[in-house]
Amino acid sequence: MSSAREGWNQYMHDFALEYPRCTILANGDSDCGSEGWAFTLFIAWNLLSMYIFANLFVGVVVESFYYVFQMSGGSKSITREEMRAFKKVWAECANAKTGYLERSSFVKFFGKLGGIFEVAIYSSEYKIPKILVRCAENQRSTNMWTSTVDGVDIDKLNATLSGIDRAATKRRKNLYNRLFHEARISHEPGKGISFTNMLLLLAHHKLIVDRDALV
Repeated sequence: MSSAREGWNQYMHDFALEYPRCTILANGDSDCGSEGWAFTLFIAWNLLSMYIFANLFVGVVVESFYYVFQMSGGSKSITREEMRAFKKVWAECANAKTGYLERSSFVKFFGKLGGIFEVAIYSSEYKIPKILVRCAENQRSTNMWTSTVDGVDIDKLNATLSGIDRAATKRRKNLYNRLFHEARISHEPGKGISFTNMLLLLAHHKLIVDRDALV
């Protein structure tokens, strides 16, 4: 018996057959049903299964996913300011007419993301403009042995670059490559990737830990 399809009422009418539309044998055996009981039981079961049990099942599944998301810390990691910053970057990089992010703008978009959504290969403190400011030549220095090139103190530059965590940079690069590849897969020909799909993609890789979500 199926309560989610239109065929359930056919079974109900089969069980509602009464004499003389059914057979009663001499020994008392019969394949007759009861119209009252058939209508009552089938309609009650259909209401319970379709409108109550199905909704309860969906509610349990949704609540379970919500619990996993809460346990992963994802919902607590996003602030209103970060969402506003994300929308601002999207508005700068997406096509103003369609609202979709085109493939040619992926690199620009990923490079401008910050906060919880930051996916750049190098952290913000190691971006070229900040490195140049940090390693700028000190005009007041009296050290004659300081090596400079185009106003950049080479010793400071070497010290700054040596502080880069190579293992962390490799992980960030792998994440960037995965995001770029999956964004290309989600790219709709002639349009691009939608705001929702990009947000879900970033949330999956930046907020949710797969091994914790499967526990």
